[in-house]
Formats: sequence, structure tokens, C-alpha cells
Amino acid sequence: MIRVRLQGRMGNQLFQYAFALYASRKLQTKFIVDIRKKDGYQLGYFNLPPPLKYISIGIWAQRLYIFIHRNYKMKKTFFMTGRDEDWNRRIFSDSTLYKGYFQDASFSSQMKSILNRHLSIRKKYTKEFHELFPFVLSDKYAVLHLRFGDYANQAIEVNNTKFNWSLPVEWYYKAIQFAKLGNMKLVIISDDLLLAKNLLSQKVENCYFPLGDAIIHFQFLLHAETCIISNSSFAWWGAFLNQNKSKKVIAPNNWVGYNAGFEYPKGIMTQEFEWLQ
Repeated sequence: MIRVRLQGRMGNQLFQYAFALYASRKLQTKFIVDIRKKDGYQLGYFNLPPPLKYISIGIWAQRLYIFIHRNYKMKKTFFMTGRDEDWNRRIFSDSTLYKGYFQDASFSSQMKSILNRHLSIRKKYTKEFHELFPFVLSDKYAVLHLRFGDYANQAIEVNNTKFNWSLPVEWYYKAIQFAKLGNMKLVIISDDLLLAKNLLSQKVENCYFPLGDAIIHFQFLLHAETCIISNSSFAWWGAFLNQNKSKKVIAPNNWVGYNAGFEYPKGIMTQEFEWLQ
């Protein structure tokens, strides 16, 4: 058995879940997850198989899960660090605690058919979404995701030079032009919708700023004809799990390494997306 730590918000935990599936199947063993109080359990929106399915019931189910599995001791710890991880050369082992963000498209792509089943949205959330926004079932639309928040204080440091994670606003304007949306409605979602509205409402035609929580915004990504995404793991997963056969996904080249000029983290740039400089 292996243990994989869940940390960060929903997008990060989706990468950790995908890694847990990949590593456990490669090792032909089972996996359990390590839930930290700091980050909580962010996967309750999805139709995961048991036992993780039942953790979505609430905090007491999470505590019971933790209590049951706390005595499974691991022989060693595997900690993924750095932008130069080469997953093709790493040797996985059983009885190991895995810690990291595991933002690598290669194993997520290998597990995609399974992930599409496991990560379907629970009925209570799809029902709410379709009642609030019925046009997604009949109209073609594009979605633009902007990430602000803590990215303003995040940086990659190389040779004593810091490169900020935040995308320049000009990238979003360029991506909209590159997408050639024509008369298609552009749904704009963000962790700061007011700031997004101030930046775009006067410059972009036929745009729509829907209110909603994370799972509402995530479902816009799942159903869009075109996804223009920031360098956010939340947006990456929404676009990746989008099963529209004609979908187009436009993402910033080199991901959070956009400003630094190199791919970061290494392996994030799936061939499914178009990478725009």
C-alpha cells in the first residue's frame, strides 16, 4: 500500500489523485490519501470510487477515514521537488508516503479514460449548474479563466533573478484574438471576478461574468467549445477533462514559467493544448 498526501486546493489535489491512481496501478498495490487539516479534502465534488467517495459526506467521514488509516506505517518517504523531475527515470516503491504536487501531464494522460469516470461531477452539482445556466446544454460558448490572488506573490528564482507567476494582462487579450471566437459568447471566470470585469468588460464583446463557486466555474470549463486558461491547475483540469470532441484549449507557453522562459513544472505541457507565447 502507498500513501499520497493531499495538499493545496482542488486543482493540486486532482494532480495528486491522478498520481495516486497511476503509481498504485504501476506497483499493483492499493493507495490511501493523507488528508491535512490545513488543506482539507477538496475532491468531494467528484464521483470517486469507495472509500474516497464517502469522505464527501462531511468532516466526520473524513475524521473516520483518517482514524482508520493512521496506523498504516510507510517505510519511506518520496518527496517530489524541483522543476527538473524526470518521471521516466524515477523508481516507484510500495510502502511509501508520496508528497508533492505531481503536476505532470504524462501520467494524467495515461490514466485519462479512468480519470474521466472517477472525476465526473456528482449529480447535486450538475443539477444546480444546469438549472442556473441552461444555455451550456444547447449553445456553443468559450470560457476564459483568469488567475490573480496569491500568484502576485509567487515567483521562480533562477540565478538570483525572480520571475513572477502572474500572467501579463496582455496575454489574455492576445489569447482572445488568437482564439478567433467570432460571435461566440465568452464566459469569463476568475478567482477575482470583479478585477476580471474591470479589465475586460470594456475591451471584449459578448462577454459574460457568471457568479458562482469553484464547482460552478469548473463546469463551465468542462462544457466549453474553447477554453482559454491561465496557468492554474484548477483551469488545467477543467480543460483536460472537457470531453467535447471539437474542443480547443489555449494555454500560456511554459505554464508558470511563462515569464521565466522555460517550462515549469516540467512535464505540464500536454499535447492536447495549444501553447501560446
